[in-house]
Amino acid sequence: MARFLYVGSVMTTVSKIVTRALRKIGVIDAGESATAVDFETALEELNSMMIEWESEGTATGWTDVENPSDPIPVPREDESAIVYNLAVRLAPEWDMEAPGTVVLMASQLRQNLAARRLTEMPLSAANYTIAPSNGWYGYNVYYDGYGFRR
Repeated sequence: MARFLYVGSVMTTVSKIVTRALRKIGVIDAGESATAVDFETALEELNSMMIEWESEGTATGWTDVENPSDPIPVPREDESAIVYNLAVRLAPEWDMEAPGTVVLMASQLRQNLAARRLTEMPLSAANYTIAPSNGWYGYNVYYDGYGFRR
């Protein structure tokens, strides 16, 4: 799995991401902080969500976080996608439904994040071998036949 080092930008903390997500769904108000129980619930969901994104092919360079003061190990431009998607995933924990605007933003920001990853790490045909190891190729469009060697 690809890991990134983000130099020159200050990463935000887990506490700020969790607080923003809980505010999006109305669990806490402006100026309030998450309780220890709320934070623990959100932290488990955050780590789970990010590992799922990695397994689905959205390389964020995620490593599990454990403390409120831990930096979020992703670039700053991905923070909003994390906040909104975390809010959507946390809403059922409080028997709530995330507001439609939050759900819509979560979807759009996740798509933008995935698109950025594709442009940052494009696939290259040079990395793939089409021919079997014995050197014989399948159909050759240049010679209109099968089995030609290079």
